[in-house]
Amino acid sequence: MTTFIKNIFKYTPNDWLIDRFEDYVDFQEGPGLRRWQFADSGIPFLNIRCIKKNGDIDEDNLQYLREEDNEKYKHFLLREGDTVLSSSGSLGRMAVIKKKHLPIMLNTSIIKLKSKNIKSLNDNYMRWFAKSDYFSQQFLQESQGSAQVNFGPTHLKKMYILLPPLKEQEKIADILSTADAKIDAITTEIERTQTLKKGLLQKLLSEGIGHSEFKDSEVGKIPVGWEVVELEKLLTFKNGVNASKEQYGKGYRFINVLDIINNLTIKHDNIIGFVDIDENEFELYEVKYGDVLFQRSSETKEEVGQSNVYLDKEQSATFGGFVIRGSAKQEYNPVFINYLFKIPAIRKQMTSKSGGSTRYNIGQNSLNQVVIQFPPLKEQKQIADILSTADEKLEILRAKKQSYETLKKGLLQKLLSGELRV
Repeated sequence: MTTFIKNIFKYTPNDWLIDRFEDYVDFQEGPGLRRWQFADSGIPFLNIRCIKKNGDIDEDNLQYLREEDNEKYKHFLLREGDTVLSSSGSLGRMAVIKKKHLPIMLNTSIIKLKSKNIKSLNDNYMRWFAKSDYFSQQFLQESQGSAQVNFGPTHLKKMYILLPPLKEQEKIADILSTADAKIDAITTEIERTQTLKKGLLQKLLSEGIGHSEFKDSEVGKIPVGWEVVELEKLLTFKNGVNASKEQYGKGYRFINVLDIINNLTIKHDNIIGFVDIDENEFELYEVKYGDVLFQRSSETKEEVGQSNVYLDKEQSATFGGFVIRGSAKQEYNPVFINYLFKIPAIRKQMTSKSGGSTRYNIGQNSLNQVVIQFPPLKEQKQIADILSTADEKLEILRAKKQSYETLKKGLLQKLLSGELRV
């Protein structure tokens, strides 16, 4: 056992066994299929793009083995409950094969792990150990030294596993699996709420609340009583501050593209950047409550013109040169406008009016020509309140999920180090 391995397991309980990984775990790597063996249908096989960060299998990235090779490679077929690990690309991602995935097989850069003897190593504990720092430190050490980082059975043979008594392995695995199940349940609830919000967004912003009569318009059928408004009648546009690199990092809060795309809404304290400009310049480029901020430039056409709204009544900010500010010419509900600018029909207008090749841009003149549906102010608020309720629920669920993920991470560390005994 090397000094490196001894240091990794330095603070583990004396009654826990430290032994070679290969003595307790069988590992099998895929066959290394060639492209001419691929087909449009047949038995799917895993590749390094198939294992998601969260441990799911991405079925859109599966490839297929031609029928004439089925018999030749049948010993690479996986079973329900098998554990697979990516050994190249997104190194170290793990998934457990479920019944819905079958039939499915290994290919190169995917390794199957399985306990050799369930009386000495619990399969579920093995999976949790493979997610621990004890495993990842060895994993990274063994995979160093080449331009393309790879990992395989040769490296696994040099690794060690930490083995509590079997009953304790089972309890550790059960506790961590319970935390995982709670996170999965919250994730499912988040997905349901996102689907609900998407449906509400489309319905409310096209049909409104309680309407029975509709009319044709440039933006499709909308309720009688709603207007269609060009943005030049709603907003006054201005490009942002262009400063030297020495001016960044201090001064006024400075809204940039990341603030637009990473936040539900923008408030003073969640702005990440600062710029040092004088008071007169700040007044010229000031962002106030209700102003709309647009992404002026992007590498992809789909992202240009993305928008967000500034919702801080107490403090103002300024904005950067890759951003266009829209200030109100007439009254609107800013929360409603924020939702409206995110629906596909409005986004399509934004992208269709952008130009460029290596970078795509949208200017003030193009934004002026965008047309939107415009309900009465009272209905704008009603719609905004309903959609905000869905977003508030999502925020609560995401915070809850983050809390459980932090708890699980702490438990993983304490249970597999023996700091917490069960």
